[in-house]
Formats: sequence, structure tokens, C-alpha cells
Amino acid sequence: MHFRKRLGLLRYFLLHPQEYGPEIRWFFWGIRLRGSLLLDRMRGRKPLLFGMPIWGHWQFLDPILNELRKQGRRYSFYLALDQQNDLPEGPLLGIERWRVRPYRDYLPFGRRFDALVAVDIAERHPPSPCPLRIYTDHGLPSKYVHATEARGLLYTHIFALGPLHRELWENTIKCHPKLSGRLAICDVGYPKSDRILARRGQQKAIVERFGLDPSLPTVLYAPAFNRGGALERYGRAVFDALASMEDVNVIVKLHPVSYDRSVIGAHSQGIYWPDVVDQYKRSGFCHAGNIDVSDCLIAADVLVTDVSGVAMEYYLLDRPVVYLESPGYYQSIGAENGGGDNWLINVGRPAGVEVKDMPSMIAAIHTALAHPEEKAGERQALRRRLLYNPGHGAEAFVDALAMTLANASSNKSCCAFRTVE
Repeated sequence: MHFRKRLGLLRYFLLHPQEYGPEIRWFFWGIRLRGSLLLDRMRGRKPLLFGMPIWGHWQFLDPILNELRKQGRRYSFYLALDQQNDLPEGPLLGIERWRVRPYRDYLPFGRRFDALVAVDIAERHPPSPCPLRIYTDHGLPSKYVHATEARGLLYTHIFALGPLHRELWENTIKCHPKLSGRLAICDVGYPKSDRILARRGQQKAIVERFGLDPSLPTVLYAPAFNRGGALERYGRAVFDALASMEDVNVIVKLHPVSYDRSVIGAHSQGIYWPDVVDQYKRSGFCHAGNIDVSDCLIAADVLVTDVSGVAMEYYLLDRPVVYLESPGYYQSIGAENGGGDNWLINVGRPAGVEVKDMPSMIAAIHTALAHPEEKAGERQALRRRLLYNPGHGAEAFVDALAMTLANASSNKSCCAFRTVE
């Protein structure tokens, strides 16, 4: 009976191969992957798997990979990337395209990698069997006071970006005792911030590269994708108001998720905002596109945002921020008054100016341009809580990774880690 059943399944498989196309391709890809990993070991290389859900998060991994290559470490790189839409041509982050597959495709091979390094993995996914699972995050803290237990269980190590990021994960461990003793926190730094700090003196040159007049002040509008944020609350009104301003440059940089057509129903009420922004074509108005936001931040004299964590990165430059009031978002997360004085969720609001309509926004922009020194004390107080190893985050990250791998192979604990009990 079993023989007949198997024979029937084989016959169906042979007669309908198109229904099993993805499984067939994954099977042969797995053979190629095993061979590649075996070759890595023979060459003395440590295979590392990097993880992110959407292509827009590439900017957080890029400085880490560049530093690994610059230091000549003996590693090989693979990439777990769930979103496979609208990807650029050629290698991704310098990684061959055949090595780029969704996270679930890599799960059966997790033990063959020395470490997983991720800026985000959807909580619906199971933990990888990789022995070391390192989380660094895709931005400075701005959206929650602690992570969920499910997210914590995905990883073995947190590479903290700065004191505020460490506080977030200490809160997480306190709220979820199951994570105590299982999740190590290492004070490292924020690799993505290195470029911002190194190039902050190149503002005029970067403005010119955007095709704008460097003699004019520049306003950056960078909203979040979240429901209840500026795109939902104010819509086109912000673009209309900014486009009407004279004697200023305007750069619009949307969140990476806003460039993903597959999720506009969930996050943008069916509106593909990049198409909307492209309708505003005038001299001095620039749609930056789905690029690393770092150059946009350096170019700007003032930032306009809502609940986007990009504000925290902008404060590294000690420049003013204008916030669009977004009560719907804060109600959705159970926080009032724009997050109050809690730096983990208020996106730096006490260090900026919050407005509720377009005339107030334009007035606040003019004030910020005329008096950028206002609230400098609050900005500097926040900056001290944002980074470890400012300007050397990627270098510190790579050194911590090498030490973690070395200690794991020798079954030693790492004295650089402070594990919260």
C-alpha cells in the first residue's frame, strides 16, 4: 500500500512539475549552499548570515559589511531578505544574488553558519538554529519602551547602539523574565551613524549633489509609515505647504516601507506616496527616493517629521526638528501627549517644536532657520544618550563580533558583555 501511494505521488510529481517549481528550485539551491559553506570551511572562512525583512534596511548593514571587508577578516557573507520586490540590479550589499533568499529558506541550514546578524526579523518567524544570533536594530529607539518576548527569543545577543538602546533591552528583560540569562547585551555603537558624523562638514557639497542651490537653507521632510502618522493625518497638505515656501530648498525622503507597493494597503490606505511626491516638480523641490537617509540629514538645516526615528539620527548633527502632531499614533500605542518625557517613545519631541497645522509648521521652520540655537541644551542632553563609540560604531561592531565568535568557539564567556539578570 505504501509503495503504491509513493508511486502515485511520484507519478503526480512527474506529470505536474510546475506545481512544485519553488520546492525544486529550493532543493537545488540547498545543494549549492551546502557546497559553498563546505568550501568556506576548507578556505578557513567563517560564514555569516545577515538578515533584514525589507531592502530599505540595507543602509544599516552596509557599514558593517564594509568594515568587515576593510579589515580583511576571513568571513563569507549570505543574506536573508524577505522582500524580493523592486530590488536593484547586480549583487546586493556586494553579496552574490544566489546567496540572497528569504529567512525561512535559510532556517534548515542555520547550524551551518557561525552567526546570524540581523537588523530586524519578523516575530512570526521561528528562531534560527544558528548558535549565535545577534540583533543590532534598524534605527535608534523611538517606538516602544520594551520589545516583546517573542522578539527577544529570536536572538542570543543584543549589540546596543547606545545608552538609550541598552535601556530599552534592559526593560525588555525585566518585563520578560524568560529572557534573563539568555540574552546578552554588548555596548557597541551605531554603525550607520559613522557616515553622518564623518560627513557633517560636507553639507553644501551634498546639497549640490541633490541638484539644489547650496546658498539656500534646506528643509527635509521625512515622515514615518505608521498609521496615525503625518501621511495619514495631513496627507498632501504637507507637500503643498512645503512646495509653496520660497527661498528654501525642500527634500522629501519617505520611509523605506513607503516604497514597497506590496504593503500600501496596510500602511498607506492604498496610496503609493512616492507617486504623489513625484507630482511636485519645481526648482528647489527634490524627491530623494529610496536611498540611505544619511545624506538627506546632512543636507538639511531643519527636519520636519512626525513619529519617525530619523529625528534621533538628526539630533546627532545638533540641528532643529519640527514635529507634526500625531495623536492617533500615540493613542494606538497607549501613550499620551506625544510620548511625554520618555525618550524611548517621544522621538526626541522635548528637544524640538511640535505643531498641529500647516501655518504653524511654516512659522516653526522659519523660526528654526533664524534661531537654530534654540533648545540646543535639550538636543545635547539627548545626544549623550544616543551613541556608544560615536564615529567608530562599525569598527566597534566588527571587533565585538570577532570577540563573540572567538569566545563561542572556545566556550568562554565574553567579559565585554553585561548580561542583565
